[in-house]
Amino acid sequence: MNSKVILVLCLMWIVIIFSFNGSCCSLSQSSRVVGVEPGAYNKYRVFTTWYSNDTTAKPPDDPSFRWGNPIDTYEVFVQEVSGTNISGYCVKNFRNGTKKIIPGWVDVATGEQHGEMGGIFVSANLSEGDYPYSPGAAFGFNVPINETIARTYLGVAREVNHVNIAQKMVINGQELLLSGNWYWDMYTGVTTEFSLTFRNWTAPYIYEWSILMVIEESTVIPEFPSIPILSIVMALFAVVTATVRLRKLKKCHTHR
Repeated sequence: MNSKVILVLCLMWIVIIFSFNGSCCSLSQSSRVVGVEPGAYNKYRVFTTWYSNDTTAKPPDDPSFRWGNPIDTYEVFVQEVSGTNISGYCVKNFRNGTKKIIPGWVDVATGEQHGEMGGIFVSANLSEGDYPYSPGAAFGFNVPINETIARTYLGVAREVNHVNIAQKMVINGQELLLSGNWYWDMYTGVTTEFSLTFRNWTAPYIYEWSILMVIEESTVIPEFPSIPILSIVMALFAVVTATVRLRKLKKCHTHR
């Protein structure tokens, strides 16, 4: 695929997602609040795919693909919270066993960020029609939240805010489609899942690559209890129930 086309595609994606301009949103900037506390931790599993029916094709020289392809897991640590600002660091755990630590911060009101914290956290308690970050601010998403839906993460059904982007275009005679989905936990503003897919049709060939990041551990989103814990809870319930019944039987015998 032509490198100029890839560059144009990436630039257009950035313009669509991270726009400096936007219309009015339903949630005011002053209403935006941080939904996590210092010490919060989230871990994500990262997947990348690449496909083409062109046997001479090579993996794309695309920033998102280059970013995600060598990463196995991605960890985010919150160290400080001040107003609408979250600061901490991200850890990239690479498939070759090495890692890279990236300090950073993000403002959940404006979306201003440093490092790689932008997008990982948004304001808590957003809903359908709200913007992830205030439009017109320094780093605002250019689209509102499409819907608030229930999805299961870590074995727990959570209400999440979903933003979907789909853009079809023709550049230099090549038909391109880029699409993305971003999900944030509604009550905490933590990213639970993110995916980005690029497709290019240059007859008779198809080129497609994608990146997917899904939460796999979290101190913010409670995990569904494991089987041993459930067994303990059920055993305790059985003991309490049996105790109550024995007491009732003793009372009955006493009255007789």
